[in-house]
Amino acid sequence: MLNVTSLSANSVESARAKFYFPENMDEDQDDDSPKILEESLNKLWSKLDSQINSQKLIDFDAAYLANDNDKGTEVAWNEMIYYKNRPALNRFADKTTLASIIDKLKPILDFLMKIDHPNLLKFYDYWSIEDNEVFKLVVITGYSSAGSLKKLLDSSRATQTMIKEHTIKRWLNQIIYTIKSLHDNKISIFQGHLNSDTIFIQSSGVIRLSPTLLSINGLCELSNQIIQPSIEKKAHIELNEEMVKKDLKAIGRLAIDIFTAHLRLTPSSPHKSNHRVSKYLCYFDN
Repeated sequence: MLNVTSLSANSVESARAKFYFPENMDEDQDDDSPKILEESLNKLWSKLDSQINSQKLIDFDAAYLANDNDKGTEVAWNEMIYYKNRPALNRFADKTTLASIIDKLKPILDFLMKIDHPNLLKFYDYWSIEDNEVFKLVVITGYSSAGSLKKLLDSSRATQTMIKEHTIKRWLNQIIYTIKSLHDNKISIFQGHLNSDTIFIQSSGVIRLSPTLLSINGLCELSNQIIQPSIEKKAHIELNEEMVKKDLKAIGRLAIDIFTAHLRLTPSSPHKSNHRVSKYLCYFDN
């Protein structure tokens, strides 16, 4: 069941978590904890000096480990940035271009903050901020300790570590279950762009899918009717047959990517490899 719940943007003034703040540590003890680089205006979120770009949101410029100062848990601090004094680093023509993109993203982010599903990346908060050096959008999401599926597959290939079949099945079950839950609720948040870069994994093996609506491509494919405040009243992004086909094709591409990584590291004869492929495809069809 897909739960959609309201999230309050303004949380109560919160107490900071002890383990990230040197003033709460014994003076004689070495402080190896991450340093705070920045805080949200409401002091609820603290950006730390630890980059986690393997799980940044699609089309965002950077992601950092951050702290939820209310719950004392780790979250991800994602940034989409326009640099005022460093034009070589900019992906956007000017500040106005980024401001326009942020305006289009706001109703989508408001919507995503209301979705609660065990296999979807959780969106907690967002804001835009400007100083003498940058103008940027900050989005706070859940943190997945094992990083992205792409990172895990690349690591598996590099270290020649075989992915177990039951792990593959568990991943695909979670992905298919999540897409089905969304489709059952007439929701589309992937636009067929789901890939291994947008899937994050907890150390427990739980999958978290990151919506690709936030990508530039995703925005371009949305109709003007969807990018409106009326999205708040509808409380969902309408699903159509074309979107269903795109999501199913994306699952197929993901399955092939995962199977390929596994089969390359599985020593066997061509006959046995073909048998495995057939077995996987039958499982996937079911």
